Amino acid sequence: MKSIILFFCLLLLFSCENKKADPQPIENLQSFCVSFDSVSYSQNVEPIINSNCNSCHQPGTGSPFTNTYSNLKLIVDRGQLLGVITSDPSYPMMPISKSLDVCEIKIIKQWVLEGAKNN
Repeated sequence: MKSIILFFCLLLLFSCENKKADPQPIENLQSFCVSFDSVSYSQNVEPIINSNCNSCHQPGTGSPFTNTYSNLKLIVDRGQLLGVITSDPSYPMMPISKSLDVCEIKIIKQWVLEGAKNN
């Protein structure tokens, strides 16, 4: 009887083992993310900003507005956009609720490096 109880206890113990794999770093981000020859503000950047930033960056919040190209361009020109989305310790992390994923950051970085055009 003790061996049966022991068997079920061990079965229960090992069935509850955490099988989650350790996250692996993405070795080749270029192949993981969709690549663009040129990043478009309206097609690539604006949807990321709309879904991750504009809910907080509204009039009356005290936060810089991100709801238009010209408002976002001011943030880019001050060097703040890349700082807040890349966890630069000199800047507060944005968005506050969750960070952008690596592909969204890559798209925004490429857009900034291409001159942050209104295209």
